[in-house]
Amino acid sequence: MVPVLHDLEITGAPIPRVEESDWQAHESAESAFPRSEDNSGVGVWVDTSLSEAKQVAMVADQVQEWVVEELAGTERATNWPQCPDHPRNHPMTASADGGTAMWRCPTSRRQVCEIGLLGE
Repeated sequence: MVPVLHDLEITGAPIPRVEESDWQAHESAESAFPRSEDNSGVGVWVDTSLSEAKQVAMVADQVQEWVVEELAGTERATNWPQCPDHPRNHPMTASADGGTAMWRCPTSRRQVCEIGLLGE
């Protein structure tokens, strides 16, 4: 979760309060609830049997959904994190490529940066 929280902070996106939880009963799962200021939240989980890169991408994908919902109630763009190639069109997507969790453009599939290194 730490790399994703870094990317939230560096981009000025909402930062959740993260509460550990065992809501996901899958044998190799760890789960938590990112919560907003009004205490609303969604469940996020990761399959610990996956590679570290896949775990980071899995968490980033779920947290991205939380951020989009948080931004929907504001006047800010909801396409977080914004694709540098198409900033008005779509957010980047999380993927695990070659052992590294990456943000990439969903249109061109260009790797933009490693998850946790936005703004660096």
